[in-house]
Amino acid sequence: PQMPFAESIATLPVSLHGSVPGSGSSTTSFTGKAGEDLLIEVEAKRLGSKLRPVVQVFDAQRLQIAWALPSLTLAGDARVAVKLPRDGQYTVEVHDLQYAPPGPSFFRLKIGQWQCADLAFPPAVTRGQEVTLALLGGAPGLTVPFRATTDGQVVPVLWPALAAASGPPPSVLISALPELIEAPPTDPPMSLPAIPFAVSGRLDGPAQQDRFRLAVTPATKFLFEVFAERIGSRIDAVLELRNVQGAVLATNDDGPGMIDPRLEFTVPAGVDALDIVLRDALDIANDQAIYRLVVTSADAPRRDVDVTAKSDVLNVAAGEMLILEVNAIRRGYDGPLQLALGQLPPGIVAQGTEIPAGASGTLLTLTNTGDAVAPLVTTLLAKSSDGAITRAVSLNTTPDDRSPVWLREQFAVAAAPKNVLPFGVAWADAQPPTNWVLASKTAIPVTFVRPTGTLGPVRLSLVTSQLEPKVNNQPNAALTVRAERVVEVPIDPPVKAAIDALAALDKQLADAMKLAEAAQGDAKIAADAKVQEIIPKKTAAEVAVRDAESKATLKSELALIVPSVLPESSCDIVVRAELLNPERNVVLRTAYSPVRRLAILNPMGIALTNAAIAPATFESPIDPKTGAVVKLVGKLNRLAGFQGDVNLALTGQPPGVAITNAAVKADQTDFQLELKFPANFAAGEVKGIKLTATGPPDPLSGNQPVKTELDLVVKLVAMPQ
Repeated sequence: PQMPFAESIATLPVSLHGSVPGSGSSTTSFTGKAGEDLLIEVEAKRLGSKLRPVVQVFDAQRLQIAWALPSLTLAGDARVAVKLPRDGQYTVEVHDLQYAPPGPSFFRLKIGQWQCADLAFPPAVTRGQEVTLALLGGAPGLTVPFRATTDGQVVPVLWPALAAASGPPPSVLISALPELIEAPPTDPPMSLPAIPFAVSGRLDGPAQQDRFRLAVTPATKFLFEVFAERIGSRIDAVLELRNVQGAVLATNDDGPGMIDPRLEFTVPAGVDALDIVLRDALDIANDQAIYRLVVTSADAPRRDVDVTAKSDVLNVAAGEMLILEVNAIRRGYDGPLQLALGQLPPGIVAQGTEIPAGASGTLLTLTNTGDAVAPLVTTLLAKSSDGAITRAVSLNTTPDDRSPVWLREQFAVAAAPKNVLPFGVAWADAQPPTNWVLASKTAIPVTFVRPTGTLGPVRLSLVTSQLEPKVNNQPNAALTVRAERVVEVPIDPPVKAAIDALAALDKQLADAMKLAEAAQGDAKIAADAKVQEIIPKKTAAEVAVRDAESKATLKSELALIVPSVLPESSCDIVVRAELLNPERNVVLRTAYSPVRRLAILNPMGIALTNAAIAPATFESPIDPKTGAVVKLVGKLNRLAGFQGDVNLALTGQPPGVAITNAAVKADQTDFQLELKFPANFAAGEVKGIKLTATGPPDPLSGNQPVKTELDLVVKLVAMPQ
């Protein structure tokens, strides 16, 4: 049963909902029997609370008999199993780890016996395969059959007996790799297949080391990744690579920004086999000490993407639209991604369901064309054009988020009722742009419709599909497509005056009607007359409000800044309008303009007039006595009004090859450079040379200049002796 938190509990089992009072604690009590087995669990982090729960159990003499701290396995929540030592009264206390929760401190306290599990083993299953999963963290020996789905990335396990279960189920990764499970220790160690593959195991014995043998070829570069902490395991994994004689060749404890090992390793000469050794620095040695080792090629990483969305709650009012920002982090795949939504409420239509090739995101538009009110939970999948990559879109969370991974892949979508008063925003430029130009600032005129009778300002900003750029893992605002500043448009003074006057008459009329209802005799006649006197004034005031609103200025302007560095093929941009309350601290309504998707234009182009194109190829004889001089003659194409001095430089030339660079002034376009090959240079094809044009620093982009590059190929033909 679910109940509000109370000082005493009449019967078990029970689930109490409460909130820790700041630096204090929440206390409840129950009567127990000697030998009774109970689970006591606090759910907070998994529900979105900021409470770091500590649970303590005391007997009637105030002696602590059990306690639990926040557990990584429970995503920061706490659970303790206790066998009651005697008949009597027992007290349970819940408080924050530091007696100062950094935010909302709500929780659910469960006391009783139920089916639970924190981890599943194996933690990953090859897509389409059927396995038997062991559920870890609850009753020993609990298993469940599992079939890996063809879609999705992380799925929850179904409880074997749902009525006896409580809490979120563990989840399993659906993998595209061959997924192996460690075999019992052997000598020599378990042999592993050719890469790529993954193998899962458990370090459940004291001082245990798991060993695997991998056949290798010298000079091959491997990537070894261990997933332990990232899948909820409590171990601190240590990875070692050894030769078959036992000598350690490489070791890693913590990867970049995490405590799981990650190691790139190039096989040295004379080594044809590696022993991979895994151990736990904490030596936890229980059935939850699980890991997953992934081995792939570091030279040819697998094509993959991670796709995230900014929100998982989408309420779309009838006749309106909502924008969902969806971004892709690409690894080895730069092609288009198609977004496939699951079931949607009646009347809701999706647009912008493709992340273009070379782009980092899309602004997915949901428009409610119907009038039904219907909520549901759905999913969103991203698929590559060739079908080789399928990824579930998940909520973009903060690093301290501890919600189940599978839950982040669920999106609540609702078709909401129509708003009575219209509110909207639109682009207002007479001639829309055809490109987003690097290193530019453009005035964007907009118009909006304000709901009648509202007094708060309208806040205007831009939303883009660009993935937030980072430098040293920190956001870099200077390299974002953005509005120069957020604009707040206050209500016109005449409109405010008219609305204030109407509000005053509304109050006068309400007061007069109240007096008229209570009055008698001559006083009632006078009060009724006062009501009749105010009514036409109120009607005139309503007309005055409508007249003032019709004359109000509903236009504004945003300055769009496109940075000088933007590695995107295209970018989506919308104008967002937010209606604020008069105090400017609450958003009452939000509206979006239609999405504009335009290609990114580099305003500098290089045209070589004496070379074949794609790539620029030069052919020249090379004299065995004097060498060769290759001249690069061309023009700098200045587009979209680009001005400023440009420096042209050659890089990547082989040792011994002399170069000349060039500077093109703001009023010039022609240039000429030279590559001078020495007399002893061998004839043949020379690749890897680049011609780079660099513009002036852009103060709006952190002084980063616009650049453009051209790959060059030089074919040197030997002259007869």
